[in-house]
Amino acid sequence: MPLTLYWYILKELLKLMALSCAVLVIVISVAASIKPLTEGLLGPVALIKFVLFTAPTMLAFALPFAGAFASTLVFLRMSADNEITACAASGISYASILTPVAGLGLALTMALFFMANFIIPGFYRSAAQTVESDLMTVVVTRLNDNQSFRMGEFVLYADSAEFVEPPYYEGATIQPAQHIVMQGVAVGQLNRDGRMVGEGTARTASILVYQGEQFSWFTMLLESARYFDPIRGELIDHERYEVPAVKLPGLLEDKPRFLSWPQLRELRNQPERFDRVKEAQEQLIDALAVEALRGRLLTGLADGGVAALRGPRPGEVYELSAPRFAPNAQGLRLDADAATPVRVSYRSASGAARRYDAQRGDIQVVEGVSPGRPELAVRLEEVKVYEARDATRFTEHTRLPPLPRLAWSTPLFDAALDQMPARALMAWVEKAPQPQDVVSAWEKLDYQIIHLARRVIAQLHERAASSVACMLLLLLGALLAMTLRGQMPLMVYFWAFCLAILSTIIMNTGQRSAGGMGEPLILGLSVLWSGNVILAIVCGVLYVRLARN
Repeated sequence: MPLTLYWYILKELLKLMALSCAVLVIVISVAASIKPLTEGLLGPVALIKFVLFTAPTMLAFALPFAGAFASTLVFLRMSADNEITACAASGISYASILTPVAGLGLALTMALFFMANFIIPGFYRSAAQTVESDLMTVVVTRLNDNQSFRMGEFVLYADSAEFVEPPYYEGATIQPAQHIVMQGVAVGQLNRDGRMVGEGTARTASILVYQGEQFSWFTMLLESARYFDPIRGELIDHERYEVPAVKLPGLLEDKPRFLSWPQLRELRNQPERFDRVKEAQEQLIDALAVEALRGRLLTGLADGGVAALRGPRPGEVYELSAPRFAPNAQGLRLDADAATPVRVSYRSASGAARRYDAQRGDIQVVEGVSPGRPELAVRLEEVKVYEARDATRFTEHTRLPPLPRLAWSTPLFDAALDQMPARALMAWVEKAPQPQDVVSAWEKLDYQIIHLARRVIAQLHERAASSVACMLLLLLGALLAMTLRGQMPLMVYFWAFCLAILSTIIMNTGQRSAGGMGEPLILGLSVLWSGNVILAIVCGVLYVRLARN
């Protein structure tokens, strides 16, 4: 008799739960696609793929509610048909009646926990790659419609654009996934404030898109490129110019929520793989490099010395000297004296030369394109510009535009700081006293590493708590249905739904608290699990009331 009853209850539960879960998953998946769809990031085919990849990720949200709904309806019908009364009269206890519900809940808990840690994160990444892949289709469509498109820090315009077969690079770890060829290209580079800081044109350009595990990126190669140099007042030509790799904007960012258990474990051991930690690490390297470069400048200019600097193009050399200089907040202030001007001598690889003699100027140390390689922005005032062909002829300028970004001619550090793990870099910095800017960057990196560790712990606990909540909500629906058997089905499910929403809100609040830095970790985890504690207490109270009757 119990096995027949168990199979009967399980069959009804699985039938209703599968139907309600499918409806919830479809509705939530379609709702999740609305934002990228309205932003033009998804085409018709990509929309279908995005919904299919997103559907499995919604099981963790939909299954507990579907389980509560199914158990409520099944046990309400059994109560209305007096099947529960008949079971009790035949000597079957409420514990036996609830055994198949508890067994199904336990199986679902283990399945959900496994899926949340090993399967669902992969679908998140596939959904993100679908958006990023279709983003390039949007790029090509807009460019062919004579519209510009912003990609990272670049704004593109082209007369025409088309997809071609991606090239294959022998021995490369990652092969390009997409290849776009453009004709009649104009490229603008924007700073962090969105202002144009560089522009140029090219006869043709190629974009190669790469898809990695964590994010996607692209490289751009400009052919027959030309840009205007405001210092020289002339157009500069490049036969081939390659833009460094730029990360593609993605809908799903690099978050612990989208990483599997093994990836989360690797993330705790190698926190520099995480975007925010990597950014803080680069800021620490930049702070160290800026301080080192300031020291090199002071040493090089001391006692009438010359600081040798490297220009932006191969073979360009700038030699800087100043009779008087003083550090300021940005770098150095340069001043001439009665006999000696502030002097900058320029030589190119082709033999071109130029000399700038100024009465005053300043050097601003700024972050470079890559971490640990700061650059110098040199501004000169009251300048005489001498051409090498005739040292007696010059042009006078009250103020020149900034010289091209310059760099120190030799490495600033013996060690490759950008190759160090984050914790090893922090230990290296601690070996010697550091200025306040470096200390502040070190503290920020330390904060981000601790924050990441807390977010990983909070994510694992949230996955476990959500999985356990599925079993508790199944039991809750059945117990409410038997306790409130005279009520309308929707009213009974309303109470189950309210408790499910309450526990979900509590778990999310606890996860944010545990993953943040404002509260103790143990407090956040206690709040996270308190939602399940409330469900367990309610289930216990309802069962005691039933057992008494």
